[in-house]
Amino acid sequence: MALKKRVLLVRMDKIGDLILAIPTDQTPALEGWEPTWLISKGCAFIPTHSVPPRRFFETEKSFSWSAFGDLYKKIRQLNPDLAIVLYAPWWIGLALWCAGVKRRFARRSRWHSWLFYNLGLRQSRKHGEHHETELNQELVEAALHHAKSSLPMVPALRLEAPQQSLEPWGLSPKGYFVVHPGMAGSALNWPSEKWAELITVLVKKGPVAITGTSSDRAYTEPLRPLLSDLPGVVWLTEKLNINELLFLLSQAKAVIAPSTGVLHLGASLGVPSVGIYSPIAVQRPTRWGPRGPLALAITPHNQNVSDLKAAAESMKQISSQQVLQALSKLGALS
Repeated sequence: MALKKRVLLVRMDKIGDLILAIPTDQTPALEGWEPTWLISKGCAFIPTHSVPPRRFFETEKSFSWSAFGDLYKKIRQLNPDLAIVLYAPWWIGLALWCAGVKRRFARRSRWHSWLFYNLGLRQSRKHGEHHETELNQELVEAALHHAKSSLPMVPALRLEAPQQSLEPWGLSPKGYFVVHPGMAGSALNWPSEKWAELITVLVKKGPVAITGTSSDRAYTEPLRPLLSDLPGVVWLTEKLNINELLFLLSQAKAVIAPSTGVLHLGASLGVPSVGIYSPIAVQRPTRWGPRGPLALAITPHNQNVSDLKAAAESMKQISSQQVLQALSKLGALS
């Protein structure tokens, strides 16, 4: 049996970005290749719990000589025949070049994509017309000399949650909703008053677990005074490790969140997941929407907003009733 060629796929970014990138290793263009992923530290749980599990190694996103030296050794050990960089900081290209990877492919955009890579593709993403998975798949297939759109879009990523327990939080399987109102801030969010309004309505249909990390405080803390006297709300902000979060999401009736990693986790776990999205072109669900068998995205009715202030105002158009209708469509309210 002939040995498979080795390809290093690189996506060093946040949770949602990686979830939308990993399925590209399932393109038929990679038949006969053995893929390994290079990802940012802190995201190992995604390839570990994916179906099937992926080969991977991690590195820090920020440059340091120790990180560079460690990565150099790992690349030399893997000795890939091809490296395809979907997104990475500048120094990753330098490490690939120094490690002697002969074929180094990247999207032609910033200066380092011309300096450190000998193969590439120019690709416009500013209009938000194509989904992130589709754009990543196009890069992978171009590196392997397949014409654009010659192969079907790869299926969504599937995740399996590690077994945990809901007992510490007084929740029962498929008996509660998860609302994750926070985000990294790379897109517009729903106003706090709207999140509070939704939770007030949703809690009548079952307990609502509110999740978030310390980086989400700008969105979660304003909700506390609005929901302080509301029974059925379970505050799990800053209380969960990643395995607990995955299990919590997997056992929920539904997950509701803005354009953020937790929404993509819910969708990949096969849980009914509703995302609340901005009308700005590069933030729309046409580019960043969740992928999964039970995933929907909601945007304001006005899809032609480019002004940031007007777009933020248009987010108020999204109503709790629209979210409930989406949940009902997904069978999450039965």
